[in-house]
Order: sequence, then structure tokens, then C-alpha cells
Amino acid sequence: MARQIGKFVWHTLTTPNVDSALAFYGEVLGWSTASMDMGDFEYKMLALGERTQAGVVAPQAEGVPPHWKSHMSVADVDATVAAVVANGGAVLVPPMDIPNIGRNAVVADPQGAAFSVFTALDPSREETAVAGFHWVELWSPDAEAVLPFYKAVFGFEASTTEMPQGTYYLLSHGDNLRAGLMTSPSADIPAMWLPYIAVDNADEAMVRVSNHGGEVKQAAMDVPGVGRFGMIADSAGAVVGLITPASQS
Repeated sequence: MARQIGKFVWHTLTTPNVDSALAFYGEVLGWSTASMDMGDFEYKMLALGERTQAGVVAPQAEGVPPHWKSHMSVADVDATVAAVVANGGAVLVPPMDIPNIGRNAVVADPQGAAFSVFTALDPSREETAVAGFHWVELWSPDAEAVLPFYKAVFGFEASTTEMPQGTYYLLSHGDNLRAGLMTSPSADIPAMWLPYIAVDNADEAMVRVSNHGGEVKQAAMDVPGVGRFGMIADSAGAVVGLITPASQS
């Protein structure tokens, strides 16, 4: 089976209290908890039904804020890292092997948005990965300026559409739509890749967020043909999007 190049095939939540995060997403999303023995530690995960969706880990250094990180499938991690550097990006965590899983590195684009590049040992797992995550988009200080980086490094093509927040770029690889790119609505928002979790009812999910110690950062809004979506911070402050896709409305 072919690799899903350019697709975000996994997500990781870094948070100071793993058990509290697992409980929060269980209450808000109805997701269950799974775990994997990694030898020297137990890797905790969130699952939708029988399919794992995301890892939940504690920060490895002091001062790291709670955040979601998305992992993009690439054909060759080392070659991709070299291309990232050659095109003005940075390497945050050098390439490393994850036993029985694949090879991974953490990089940042020229404007500082961090994400992981990943090559799975078994590419068939990428086909049905993270069904609970509907979309991933890059919030950038200057979308037009950072676009050439993603074209050069990952081979993305871009089309545009006008959204309430301005021009929105749709990034595709071959015939496959992979992600979005937009200029952040505020200069105070750092460059970041933002994943969106699919929910049956965005408004009801946001009520549960507030009831379980989280915060609604952007109330749910409708975009024709896209769905009803908004942004929340979980009980530790990690920001993620929630969306009821138009196909489910």
C-alpha cells in the first residue's frame, strides 16, 4: 500500500498531567484510553472505538506549554529534514527511530510553526489513521510568505478560496487534499499547526468543554460547505479545533 505523503497521520498532546487530559477528552469527546508498552514507559493514547487517534505525553523539559503536535507522513525523514534546513526551516528534534513504529523528527517552518515528519514502518496504517481528526491547518503570521517553503519541501500545490478571515490556501499533494493555510487573525497568535477534531455537535461539545474545566476560545461558527467549527483550550490550556463537518450537518 502506498504511503499517504503529506497527510497528517498522527497527533500528540503534550500536557503536564496525562491522566487529567485523558479524563478531559473522555468526558468531552467520549474517547477511550489505550496504552502501548514502549519498554521503559507506557505510552498513553486516546482512542475512538478500537482505533487509536493520538498520543498523550508529559513534557520532556521544563517550560514547555501544553500543546498539540501533528505528524506528517513523508517518504524519507532524513531527506525531508535536509530540505527543511535548506529552505530556511529548523530542526527541533533530530531524526530518530521509534522501535517497531517508524522514524520521526520534529521541525519548524521559517515562521516557527512546529510539526513532526514521520515515516511509518507499515504504510498501510496511514490509510485509515486518525479518523477522529477531520482537518489540520497552519495559522501563519504571513501565509503567502511561508507557502513557498511548503511547496519546495513537501511538494504541495495550493489553491485559494475566500473565507471570513481572508484568503485561505488549500494544500494538496497529487490528487489528495492535505491541509489548510491561513494568515492568523491576530499578530499575538504564534505560528502553529492546528488540528480539528470531528464532533457530532460542535455547540454541545463546547458546553462540555466549559463544564469540564476547558475554555471556548472561539465560539462555533458556520462556513457553508465546510461545517460548524470553533476553537477550544482543554483543561490544561492546549488549543485544538472542534468541527461538525458539513457532511454531518
